Amino acid sequence: MSTTRSSSVEEHIDRIEGEVRQTTSELSEIKETLSALVHTDPEKTECMISWARPNSPKALRGFLGLTGYYQTFIKGYGILAAPFTRLLKKHSFEWDQKAEEAFQALKEAVTSPPTLALPNFELEFIVEADASGTGIGAVRM
Repeated sequence: MSTTRSSSVEEHIDRIEGEVRQTTSELSEIKETLSALVHTDPEKTECMISWARPNSPKALRGFLGLTGYYQTFIKGYGILAAPFTRLLKKHSFEWDQKAEEAFQALKEAVTSPPTLALPNFELEFIVEADASGTGIGAVRM
């Protein structure tokens, strides 16, 4: 945010209104860009749905690699994928009911992620920020 200096109240209001118009225009551009980015790839999710039950550690690693791409969108991904850890250990790949349930649960979770929604730019935003000499962090509330 910049500091605005003016010689009169009217000039000050005009400058601030101009900055608000410019910011609103920039937000609209950002919204359009984000609209194109916020989605899952139907081709990848179809591949996950049709993925056959892994019959080797290599096949399981392939499935976990594919589903892992979406792990940031899936609440509890690590918990869902945890039963596969023991299967990836050397000489311990034995598919059982627990593994099958985890496999199906993970496929379901990854192929039906929560709807990713863009913020409503008509509403007021509250941003909490923290900065230091080496970094900055912010959270939209």
